[in-house]
Amino acid sequence: MISRHFLIAGALVCASLVACGGSTNPCEGVTGTCTEFAAGTSESTISNAISGAKDGTTFAFDEGTFTFTNEISIANKNITIKGSGQDATILDFGAQAAGAEGILAQDGSDGIAFTALTVRDPAGNGVKVVGSTGVKFTNMKVVWTNQDKTKHGAYGVYPVQSKQVLIDGVTVEGAADAAIYVGQSDGIVVRNSTARLSVAGIEIENSFNADVYNNTSTLNAGGILVFDLPGLQQKGGHNVRVYNNKIINNTTTNFGAAGSTVSLVPTGTGVLVMANHDVEVFGNTISGNGTTGVAVVSFLVTQISYSDATYNPFPSKVHIHDNVVADPASPNGTNPDIGRQLGLLLYAHKSDFPGGHVPEMLYDGIVDGTTTSSFPNNSMSICFKNNTASTATFANLHFDQCNTNCANLGTIITTDITPNACSLDALPAVTFPGL
Repeated sequence: MISRHFLIAGALVCASLVACGGSTNPCEGVTGTCTEFAAGTSESTISNAISGAKDGTTFAFDEGTFTFTNEISIANKNITIKGSGQDATILDFGAQAAGAEGILAQDGSDGIAFTALTVRDPAGNGVKVVGSTGVKFTNMKVVWTNQDKTKHGAYGVYPVQSKQVLIDGVTVEGAADAAIYVGQSDGIVVRNSTARLSVAGIEIENSFNADVYNNTSTLNAGGILVFDLPGLQQKGGHNVRVYNNKIINNTTTNFGAAGSTVSLVPTGTGVLVMANHDVEVFGNTISGNGTTGVAVVSFLVTQISYSDATYNPFPSKVHIHDNVVADPASPNGTNPDIGRQLGLLLYAHKSDFPGGHVPEMLYDGIVDGTTTSSFPNNSMSICFKNNTASTATFANLHFDQCNTNCANLGTIITTDITPNACSLDALPAVTFPGL
C-alpha cells in the first residue's frame, strides 16, 4: 500500500496511490514529495518507486518489518530513506540473494539521508554511499544476528569518497570489518553513536578533517582505528580528532577476513593510529582493553608489502593527551591477544614492561629518517601528555631496531616517556553545512 503526501497551502495532504495506511504517519512533518510505504508493501513496489524517484523525494516506511531479497539501489539527489523509529521500522535482508550491499547509493547521490530505521542481516555491507556530498546517517541501526559470523557483512554504515558526512545516533552490531567506517572522505563527523560486537568499532581511513566524539565503542576487537593505507585513490589521512569517547572492554575475538588489514588488529586494542599525521586523541575513557589502551604505529608494523611510491607509511604529529587510560578496576594491557603476531610479541615480553603488563600507551618507534622536529629524540612528533591516572604506563617498542622476529625486544624497549611527553597545537573543529 503506497500513498504520497504533498505540502499544499501549508497543510500536509495525503494523495494516495492506493490508500493511506499504516499505524503511523511517517510522512508527517516532511516537506516536499513523500512516498509512504505501509506495512506489508511488497519489495517490488518499494524498489520500483525508489528506482523511478525524482530528486528530493522522501521514502517513509511505516512501523513493521519489510523483507528484501535484493539490494536497494539509489542514484538520485536529495533522497531521504526514513523509518518510524530505529526499532520500529526494520528492513530485513536475511533472505537477500543478490547485491553486495543492503542499500547502495552512488552515481552522485548528493544529499542522501537515512534515518529512524534498522537494516538487519544484509548479505554484504549494510548501507554504502559512494561519491556523495552531504551524507547523513541519523538515529538508525545496522545489525547482524546470525550466530555464524562468516555470514556477516564487512561494514555497517559505509560512506566512501564522499564529503560532508554526518553519522549521528547510529548503532551497529556484528560487522566483520568496521561497524562505522568512513573512507577516502573529507569533512566527517561521527558522534553519539555505538559500535559493538564487530571487528573494528569505528574506523576513519585515508580521510581528511574528521571529528569522532561522544561515541561508545565496546565489545569489538579494536575500538577506534585511524588508518592510512597504500594503493587507494586518496592517501595522506590527516586532521582527525578523536575525543570524549568511551572505548571500553573491547574483548571480541577478531573475526576479520584473512588477509585484510583489520584482521591483524589484536583483540583488546583501544585506539590505534596508523600512518596518519595531525591526529589528536583527547578526553576519552579507554579501559578494559586487553592488548593496550592506545597505540601509534607505522604501516610497516603490518609487514604487508606495497608498491605505492606516493604513500607515506609513517605517523607524525600525533597528540595523545588528557585521556583516562589507567582504570585500576579495569586496566588495559593485561591480556594481549596471542592469536595476532603483535599481541603474541607483547605477551612474550610482558615481564619487560612496568607492572608486568603491556603499557596503556604504545609507540612502535619506527621513524622516517628524513623527518625532523623541534622535539629532541622525537623526530616524528608523537606526543603523549597528561594521560591519567598515575599508574598509566608507556613504552616505545623501537621496532626500528628489531632483529628477526624481534627476539631482542626485551633489550630495546624503553619505558621512559620523557622524549614523547610533549604537546602539539590543538586541531580545528570540523564544520560543514547541515551539522
